[in-house]
Amino acid sequence: MLAPQIAETRKGQNARRYGLAEAGRLFFDHPPHPASMTRWILVGILLRSGQRLKLRAERHPHRWVVSESAVRDFISRLTADRLGEPVPAAPEDSIARQRQLARTGAELDAIRI
Repeated sequence: MLAPQIAETRKGQNARRYGLAEAGRLFFDHPPHPASMTRWILVGILLRSGQRLKLRAERHPHRWVVSESAVRDFISRLTADRLGEPVPAAPEDSIARQRQLARTGAELDAIRI
C-alpha cells in the first residue's frame, strides 16, 4: 500500500490526498467508477447555467489525487445546481487562476499575439 499523500493547503494545514478509487469509496454512498471521476476532472459536469463544474485534483506522475475538501465542494456545488439553488462561489484558487489567465491574455494582446 502506498503512503498517504500529504499536501500543504492555503491555510497552512496538512490535507490528505486520496486516489480516485479510494475517494469514491470514502465520500460516496454508491462509489463512482474512477473513470467517471477522471471525466469530472478533465471535462466536468454541465451546470444549468451552461458553465462546467470540474472536480479539483492534482496530477501525480502515476495517478490523479483529490482532497476531501475538493470532493465535498464538488458535491455541494452540484447539489445546489440540481436543486435550483444558487451555486456557491468558486474556490479562491479558481478565481486566482482566472485572474492569472486574464493577465496573461492582456500581455499577449499587448504584444499582439
